[in-house]
Amino acid sequence: MAERLTPGVYVEEVGGNVRPIQGVGTSTAAFIGEAARGIPDRAEFVSGFRDFERRFGGHRRGEAGFLTAAVEAFFAAGGRRAFVVRVLPTDATPGASAEVPARAADVWGVNRPSLRFDARGNGAWSDHLRLHVEPSTSFTDRAYRLRIEWTEGGRSRTVETFDNLRTDPESEDYGPRVIEENSQYLRATDLFQRDLDAAERTAPPLPEQVPALVSREPTVEAGHPIPVGARLTFSWRDGSSGQGTDVANPPAVTFSEAAVEDAGGTVAAGRGTLTPAQLRAVLGDALGEEFRVTRPDDGDPGDDIVRIEPAVASDAYLAVRLPDDDTEFDVSGLTAVRITAADAEGENPEAVEVDLPDNTTALSPAALAELIAAAMADDNPYGLAVDAAGPFVVITAPAAADGVGLAIAAVGGNAPWPEPDVIAGDPGVLVDSLRGVEITVSETIQPGVARALSGLFGSVRSAGLVENDPGDPILRPALTEDTPLRLVGGVAAVREVGVAQYAGGVTDAGRTGLHAFDTVEVNLLVMPGRNSPDLLSAAMAYCDAEDVFLLADGVGSVDTDFEISADEVRQLVEGLPGRSDNAAMYYPWITVPDPVSAGRNPRRLVPPSGHVAGVFARTDSTRGVWKAPAGVEAIVSGAVDLQHRLVDADQDLLNPIGLNCIRQFPGAGIVTWGSRTLSSDPQWRYVPVRRTALFLKESLRRGLQWAVFEPNDVDLWDRIRINISAFMLGLFRQRAFQGATPEEAFAVKCDRETNPQEQVDAGIVTAQVAFAPLKPAEFVVIQISQKSLLVV
Repeated sequence: MAERLTPGVYVEEVGGNVRPIQGVGTSTAAFIGEAARGIPDRAEFVSGFRDFERRFGGHRRGEAGFLTAAVEAFFAAGGRRAFVVRVLPTDATPGASAEVPARAADVWGVNRPSLRFDARGNGAWSDHLRLHVEPSTSFTDRAYRLRIEWTEGGRSRTVETFDNLRTDPESEDYGPRVIEENSQYLRATDLFQRDLDAAERTAPPLPEQVPALVSREPTVEAGHPIPVGARLTFSWRDGSSGQGTDVANPPAVTFSEAAVEDAGGTVAAGRGTLTPAQLRAVLGDALGEEFRVTRPDDGDPGDDIVRIEPAVASDAYLAVRLPDDDTEFDVSGLTAVRITAADAEGENPEAVEVDLPDNTTALSPAALAELIAAAMADDNPYGLAVDAAGPFVVITAPAAADGVGLAIAAVGGNAPWPEPDVIAGDPGVLVDSLRGVEITVSETIQPGVARALSGLFGSVRSAGLVENDPGDPILRPALTEDTPLRLVGGVAAVREVGVAQYAGGVTDAGRTGLHAFDTVEVNLLVMPGRNSPDLLSAAMAYCDAEDVFLLADGVGSVDTDFEISADEVRQLVEGLPGRSDNAAMYYPWITVPDPVSAGRNPRRLVPPSGHVAGVFARTDSTRGVWKAPAGVEAIVSGAVDLQHRLVDADQDLLNPIGLNCIRQFPGAGIVTWGSRTLSSDPQWRYVPVRRTALFLKESLRRGLQWAVFEPNDVDLWDRIRINISAFMLGLFRQRAFQGATPEEAFAVKCDRETNPQEQVDAGIVTAQVAFAPLKPAEFVVIQISQKSLLVV
């Protein structure tokens, strides 16, 4: 309750007892079948036939065109909302990209695979995808962007974009996870993580790295233009130990006129110009021993950059590689291999002698690594470790305050390996993990002095990398530039789609078949032309579980010479293995214009369920779900003929078994002339009665969500009764029920009688709702008799 201290008038909002219940939609159709393209086993919303064509393709001949014809008929007849699921045979295969290499070769010269993309679903539809790996928008030095295009008919459009993706699984922007959770088209596999988890390593480890700020390349030929007086402050911090620069007085660099000229640079019009070497000199003098200011080795394409890193110790690495095309080291004539470790200055050397077995002429990398490990088990003052990875033998020395240098030599003959690759361990402060070390640079804003930071450094912060760190920037997928990635190998297959593909299920890979509709709201289910007993049983079971109404197709064929008697149709329907309150079947198939065949006025036969779904949607919109979608108003739009023209004697056999006939009448055209369900329960005999009940169930379920967890007492019962009564009264005024008064039309009860104490104790509240449904006037009887004229 609000606190009131000062006398006055207080106006407060108080919730009323009436929470309006809104009627749910009743004519959102769910179509499932075969299409020319599209992502299989995913419910796609379509708002019109053009939308369907864009996603799933156009008309096709024969049974392959049933789905397209049904969707077109639905929208042509008045439907407005539909979800479509494409199914494929079991022998369909998904498209996949080639392995995408990492952004650059690593320090050992190994080109590592980074990612592989797979289509999210089988079929040739993925041939239309083009994948572009592009620079990240916000983090150009650490992340990447993936843009997905759909290309068809010479035109392309971007359908998805994922920006600022990372290669580190611990990041919330980890690329494969973001794509898996959000992309409608792709899955991604992290090939670097896959190789790390492999039983046998094929590539040496990625060395750990001290964090570093790397300058941009000079923007002018003379060097870096820097505003005179600009001031940059550098700091580093180890997050676990707290070691780092003095927070109160971090090292700073001021590019004064004197500092620029003393370094050999030039000053003109308030702006100094420094070559990369001169910039290194200025930074080195100002930052002192807390930082290392370096550059790549001479001859490296990046000689023009300046690298600044904290004076933190790092591991040392030595990698020995097999000669090209060899599978073993030729050690004939050698007696031993000597491993030497020393500090960064080459002092305090310690050697480990690895004796080779007598008469040994060749050793694989794994065998050589095993010998070295055995020798170091007894004498290993620097704590060296050795491992074999494919053609490499890698020796690692842990970080030391004085630094570490490694060397390897063959004893007794020439070395059987090329010049080893060596990464010296830098001397400096010892930390537990380089990943917790961060270096930052900031700029002091001064009046009248232009900013220098953005022109000198592309990033103002950098963190260290541990060994095999997945966040290493080189592991980002290579840019595709003018050659986008394609998903190849996707095949739509040639087998027929079976019951298992239509019925689907819920698996670890996702929801398939009918279960693809689980996450969307649909009211009518259409499986054009699919009317085998086992498939109808699966569809009825799904509709009963999800309160969806099935529109099933009766017996029919695309063959114009197909013939069957009404009695044979009756026997087939009566032989169905199951019945459902939530299903209706329509017969016969209908003839429509054929948009894919040649000739004058081509026609073809299609199942009627899509057309009937359109009749349902139109009737719901104009009259309400309680009106039977049948009669002279229920014109089957687009139909020009019927596969079998029924007469009254035929319908005498079919109507009692719940098979709804499509008839042609003079002056009315082709109309649906039946409105019965396939229910074995007489109270749900009629389609509008059952669909009204489904409408009420879903509307009340959604409209009363507010009541969950409310105090279960008389006040709640009254509020529930008031809300349901208000909703039902609104429907009564729309003439949705029988009865001349609300009391005759419906009844709502929610009181102590429906909620005894034992149910209240169990957390249950029960409201009873009864309604008098409108039933169609299926048989209109006119009684005619002669009237006698009595003359007095």
